[in-house]
Amino acid sequence: MSIRSSALCASLVLAATVTVGAPSASASGDDATVKVWLTEGSSSSANRLTRQADLHWGAPTDGAVVVNYDPAQRLQAITGFGASFTDSATSNVMRLNPAQRSQLMTELFSPTDGIGLSILRQPIGASDFVDPRGLSGENAFYTYLNGTTIDVSRDQDSIDLVKQATALRGAMTVIGSPWSPPAQFRQSGSLLGSIPANALMLNHEQDYADYLRGVVQAYGAKGVAIDYLTVQNEPLHNPAYPGLLMGADQQIRVVEKLSSSLTAAGLGTRILGYDHNWDIPSQGWNDASWSDSNSANPAYPAQVMAATQHLANVAGTALHCYEGFPGKAGNSSLLHDRFPTKEILWTECTGTEGGDTFRDTLEYHGSRTLFTALRNWSQSIVFWNIALNESGGPLPSGGGVSVFQNCSGLVTVKNDATQGYTKNVGYYLLGHFSKFVQPGARVLASDDVTKPMGNGNNDTEVSNAVFENPDGTFAAVLYNDTQELGNPGASSRLVSLTGPKGTVSFTMPGNSMVTLTWGTPRANPDPDPVLTAVAAPAISGTAGVGGTLRATPGRYSIAPTALSYQWLRGTSAIRGATRATYSPVAADRGKRLAVRVTARRGTTTVVHASSATAAIAYGKITVKKKPRALVGKKAATRVKVGQKLKADKGSYAVARVKVTYQWLRGKKAIKGAKKATFKVTAKDRGARITLRVTVAKPGYKTVRVVSRAIRVR
Repeated sequence: MSIRSSALCASLVLAATVTVGAPSASASGDDATVKVWLTEGSSSSANRLTRQADLHWGAPTDGAVVVNYDPAQRLQAITGFGASFTDSATSNVMRLNPAQRSQLMTELFSPTDGIGLSILRQPIGASDFVDPRGLSGENAFYTYLNGTTIDVSRDQDSIDLVKQATALRGAMTVIGSPWSPPAQFRQSGSLLGSIPANALMLNHEQDYADYLRGVVQAYGAKGVAIDYLTVQNEPLHNPAYPGLLMGADQQIRVVEKLSSSLTAAGLGTRILGYDHNWDIPSQGWNDASWSDSNSANPAYPAQVMAATQHLANVAGTALHCYEGFPGKAGNSSLLHDRFPTKEILWTECTGTEGGDTFRDTLEYHGSRTLFTALRNWSQSIVFWNIALNESGGPLPSGGGVSVFQNCSGLVTVKNDATQGYTKNVGYYLLGHFSKFVQPGARVLASDDVTKPMGNGNNDTEVSNAVFENPDGTFAAVLYNDTQELGNPGASSRLVSLTGPKGTVSFTMPGNSMVTLTWGTPRANPDPDPVLTAVAAPAISGTAGVGGTLRATPGRYSIAPTALSYQWLRGTSAIRGATRATYSPVAADRGKRLAVRVTARRGTTTVVHASSATAAIAYGKITVKKKPRALVGKKAATRVKVGQKLKADKGSYAVARVKVTYQWLRGKKAIKGAKKATFKVTAKDRGARITLRVTVAKPGYKTVRVVSRAIRVR
């Protein structure tokens, strides 16, 4: 965790009930029934993911806030919803007796008797939430490297819980995220320290990549497959607890090495870049930082993705919900638009603020994070700790982690574990999605219902996301925002959900979340959809020799698992031009280029090409420093007859240019004066001598540059 802007770190307040409004006019048949579940933020309500009266499709209702959805517009596929068995969380779960533990695991992971969480993001080694087990300082933290051996036994309890969760859920997506490399790979030689040396040593980048690959293998040997792997949790955060500063350039190198290491080992684990906040204001990123390949200040995740997108096992980007509100969740849409075939996973969110916590946290995440992420191409929602104790721990005494003491997990295990556990707001927030939205579900286009706030901005009136599951059933999750034109106690709203089946209308209490489900499951759910091309590849950039052309791979019905590129000169493949970028060479001058993209998923391969560029223009030779005439090593302004001038050819933005010289008297070429040196003669007395340099390179437009004049005395 880094800087918090959310309110999930808080204690639980439970309470009583307000019902969803009466059904609208009903149609006949079971498929016309809409089931309803409700959670209210009010402390006087007991509605916590509570089943309500069924609704039925019917006619529109006057005066309602209308949310239209369109099942024909299928957007991103959902990977899942979940949280993390941190070391602290596991310690709390293991304090429960076997019956309590079994009940909790069922309530978390069973899709029928619980909320069916389907993602676990597991720290690789110590995170900021560690049970110190009586140890202090650096001794409370750990990685998996024991000498030269990778040993994951310190997290055996967490591994066992992951396996139990997988058995309950039927399938589980596991994300592995390291907080730190082993100490011997760090400049400081320690796991701790908010210091400039809190970085990975350059000569250990390959060692670190191999360590991460070894962790994947060690988990696999224990029966846990790691599906996704990040390189470094929050690489722009510099904490006192185990963490690491890792610049984008270094992450690119580690990702490239890790990609090769995983491939060589025959592992199917895929890599997620970045693993940090939606925005980091101190970095000064703007929209162009995310969307423009020529930005002078590229956003870290865009920089990593641009450099590694060609690697088949680079899946996409991991984002956290912190910082940059309001509106910066839209950065993930900019990232999607630039890299449309890459995944975006929302891998961490929690908070440290207090307040009337159930009410405030429901409002905060309902209005700011969950729907915002899903409406900006996120394929997952992952909260942080699954379980903490009543003090927000256990936590070690060192490393500066005491700041997290008022955090909460999805559940709180009583300090006296015989008293069991209580479910917190995070459990219900996730449950409104995870219990009803299956992995592989598609987000459907729906109205972003906003209202004017009177200050030039809009506020979301009814946050919503609509899904179609692989089995043909549907789910819609809606939140009634309490922030109504400055009225913090917003009243109930009449809401209508409208689609091909008609309209259901219902009254949502203020600060409440509702899940609606409908449809009859198919006997045979759809298999993984077939990969098809939706839009052709495109080329952007400078169509000139020495410029940079960039390929966008096109759009597909579903995300490919592998992409490859081949640049074409006319219809002929250009040897070695197999990356997403290409710099035209002299042989391309006057020709039209295209890019052929091969997309693969499973047994399906799609090959299609872009339109051709304009004819490749001559490259431009830019002068960085003009030529000079020197006497000795200094630029001359006046010379005498008999002195020798020496040419300084200047410098140019293009490498390996050919230069030729011509000395001039006035504006006329001096016969035979075409060398890098020139001896001043009596003929030159009183004249102005200049040096003209002709700069040429195949494929580039030749330029002539003249030096400053020198007077001969």
